[in-house]
This record gives sequence, C-alpha cells and structure tokens, in this order.
Amino acid sequence: MIVTLVTRKSRAVVVMLFSLLFFAGCATGRYSEPMNDRSALLANKNSATVVFMRPSKMGYAIASSVFDVTSGKAEMLGIPGPGEKMAFAVEPGKRRFMVVAENADFLEADLQAGKTYYSAVVVRAGVWKARFGLTPLKADGSDGVLLSSDKGRKWLGATEYVASSEKAQAWGDSNAEGIEKKRAKYMTKWESNEGRYTSREMLEPGDGVSTPVD
Repeated sequence: MIVTLVTRKSRAVVVMLFSLLFFAGCATGRYSEPMNDRSALLANKNSATVVFMRPSKMGYAIASSVFDVTSGKAEMLGIPGPGEKMAFAVEPGKRRFMVVAENADFLEADLQAGKTYYSAVVVRAGVWKARFGLTPLKADGSDGVLLSSDKGRKWLGATEYVASSEKAQAWGDSNAEGIEKKRAKYMTKWESNEGRYTSREMLEPGDGVSTPVD
C-alpha cells in the first residue's frame, strides 16, 4: 500500500513537472526581443504609431499574432506575449488590424500622422484554446476603455515595451495558409455585424496622443 501511494505521488509529480516544462516551452514571448531603440515609439509627420499590448497572462501558452490587413492581405506586425507591448509605425489614414489565435478579430482605425494610438489584446475563453480580441483605448467618451482610466493605466503598467523578432515573421510565413483562412472566415462574420464601426470598437483620429505614454 505504501509503495503504491509513493508510486502514485511520484507519477503526479512527474506529470506536474512535465506540464510546467511544456507550458514554459510554449509560452509566448519567444517572438520578441528587447527594445534597444525607443525612437520607434515616436510617430513622425509621415506616420502614425499603433501600440498593441497584452496585459493579461491568461492563455499565456497561446500566441496572439497581430497583422495589418488594410490591403486585404495579412501583413505580419508582431506577436506580443503576456506582459508585453509592441509599437508599430504605419501609414496614417483608415486602416484595419487583426489578431489571430483560435479565432480572428479585427479593429478599424482612422489614424493621424504624428500621433500614437493604443489597443489591448484581450483574452477570452475559447473552445480548444484562448480566443483574442482587440480593444481600442479611447481618449474620451462614455463607451469603451479610456486611455486615462484606471483600467487603461493598469494595462499600460502591466506591460513592457519589446520589439518584434525575426521569429515572428518566420511564424507568420509558415502559417500563412491557416492565417488567410481565418482572416477570410472571421472577416465575413465581422463585416456582417452592424455595430463594428461604432466609436467604441474603433480607433478614431482623436484617440491618438502626441507624446507616448508608458
């Protein structure tokens, strides 16, 4: 009986250690590198900057890949891991962004040159793994999450700036077919939603700031 209990306990320990090692190896963050040049945060007169942050550690083993799909094709931006935020310079004007995991979700944006905008990659429970959505941080208004609110400041404080690594682009290239299928499938659903262009669900020109915030 004692031997049996010890054996069961040992097996449980082995399973637990294996699970920890497995999830540690799968954890996102492996697609980023230190941001040594913070000048990337500063938008210039010809570009706008969009910051995507992932404040929650829920679903930490699942990659949340972010794309610019303005052209109708998924163009890799980066894969922010839990506790990370990434800044990307993009052309100003009307743009559309996408995050992909089990699902795909989209964010409409109308950006001004010289301004920096913020969006959170939020986590929701999925069928097989985490599902992600894009939540814009707003400058004002009663709807949505305000950049200056307690939640907005908490999200900013819970994340650190990193840069996208070459591994993110390699991941996007190797998964291009699946990414395109999800873009097409979920964009059809998203475009059929009449509420998709409300100010709560998009980044408007006035949501940008001239001086980046940490």
